[in-house]
Amino acid sequence: YIHIDLDSSYIFAEKAIQKSQDAEYKNGEMEGQYQKGRILFDQARRAFAMQSGEYSLAIAENINSYKGKKKALNLIVKIQNHSKQYYDGIKSARKNLNLAKSKNDSTQMALMTNFLGIFKNKLGEKDSALYFTMQSIKINKDLNAQKALAYNYNSLGIHHYENRNLDSSLFYLRSALKIRTDLKLPNQSIEAYNNLGYVFLLEKRPDSAIIYFQECIQICLEYGKKSNLAIAY
Repeated sequence: YIHIDLDSSYIFAEKAIQKSQDAEYKNGEMEGQYQKGRILFDQARRAFAMQSGEYSLAIAENINSYKGKKKALNLIVKIQNHSKQYYDGIKSARKNLNLAKSKNDSTQMALMTNFLGIFKNKLGEKDSALYFTMQSIKINKDLNAQKALAYNYNSLGIHHYENRNLDSSLFYLRSALKIRTDLKLPNQSIEAYNNLGYVFLLEKRPDSAIIYFQECIQICLEYGKKSNLAIAY
């Protein structure tokens, strides 16, 4: 998934599902459906990605796997965010948050709290959005969870841009980008470069925008992220 093109990764996920079904190995089938959903989501095939996420979740609930449930719900929440299904996303995020609280899983609690902030922001509930984002940041700072903090900073960057605080927006978006490039996270780095490019484009500063879009293209080419590459071009 990380080091090869998505089409090849998809073939391996399908093989994993088939072999798991043949062996009646529910954990393997659950994980295979989750990985297949991630790949389909990266290919912008959201309806099929959602189907795989729901299959994975159903198996996880059947065998009572906390790890499986949280991973499947993470995927479903991401799909709902990109599909603009914000009310459904809030329900899924709260379900996942309650699961995390029952297991005292701070990392997962921070992730779902951040998603609640994202959904609230997109529904125009700015104060509520900022509250959830700051709660998530507090948890992640306590955990020193850099990857998760990058998501928080990205959310704050969007929040400040929508409130026309350009300097604050660029500060947080660049902070997110630095963490993601330092940790060598291709998917998240693509998003970070893309977000900064769009901010400069919307500010009518195309020379700066092009720099970030070109960096985005280089990562897409390196990791074979075809759908992201099309968007960047």
